[in-house]
Order: sequence, then structure tokens, then C-alpha cells
Amino acid sequence: MKGQIISMDLMVASLIVITIISGLGVLLYQYTIYETQQSELTALSLRSEPALNVLMSSSGNPSDWETRSCDEIKSFGFLSEPAVVNSSKLEAFILLDYNCVKNRLGLSGYDFYFEARDAGRNLLNINGFDITAGYKPPAGSNAIFSERKAWVDSSYLAKITLGVWYE
Repeated sequence: MKGQIISMDLMVASLIVITIISGLGVLLYQYTIYETQQSELTALSLRSEPALNVLMSSSGNPSDWETRSCDEIKSFGFLSEPAVVNSSKLEAFILLDYNCVKNRLGLSGYDFYFEARDAGRNLLNINGFDITAGYKPPAGSNAIFSERKAWVDSSYLAKITLGVWYE
């Protein structure tokens, strides 16, 4: 009788130890996934913020890039004066080749989505073109969106958004 009690106690203790070890394994796995996602989002942020800063802090190089071919453009910029976005530069930007824009913004290896909205949250429409470029990220993808507000042609406020993502 005593041998059976000891073996029953041993089985219960073993089951408890196995449950604790399994629980710790699951927690470690979940933590690893969380840390990986955080580092991926940090990497995306390090791409999105500088790219939008370049767009929103200069007129580009050359400053009349909107009249040039993609091969002649060193960098994009939307400003005609501090904090004032030039609508013709926005229009030219969305009409350029996706891969050209992606490479000039330093986003090779990533995808991007760009849009400009007015204070009523409607897409800006300039000369019949909705100011949007790139591809919206699919559900479940890692994406970071950076935003800036600026005046467009000194007449209305707009929110400029650049999202960077990958699947």
C-alpha cells in the first residue's frame, strides 16, 4: 500500500513539474515573438520618419524635380517655403513610378503608402488626381505610419502621411 501512495505522489508531482515547465516554455516563446515584432516596428520607424522628414523639410534636389525625369532626381521635397507644401510637387510625386519613388526615399526592401488629406479627412484632389501613392498594407502586415501637417499652397491645412511596411 505504501509503494502505491508514493508512486501516485510521484505521478502528481511529475505532472505539476511538467505543467510548470510547459507554461514557462510558452511564455518564453510569446516573449520572443513580442520582441521580434518590436524590433521590426523599430526598423520600420527608422525608415518612415527620415523619409517623411526629407519630403517635408526641403524643396528637393534639384528644387524643380517635378519637371525632371526620375533619373535626374536626387531627392524629393514638397516645400515651396517653410511649412508650405507646393501642390504641383504633390501631384508630380504621385504620378512618378512606384519603384523610382521607393528607391529615392531609401525604402528598397520595403513597400510604402503615401496620402494627403484635408482637415475634413478627405483625400486631397489636385487637378483631378487624388493625392495617394503606393500600396496600402494588407491586414496583418507590420506597418508604421508617420504624419506631418502643413499648409498646401498657403491656402489650406493638410495631413501628409507616409506608411512603410512589409509582409
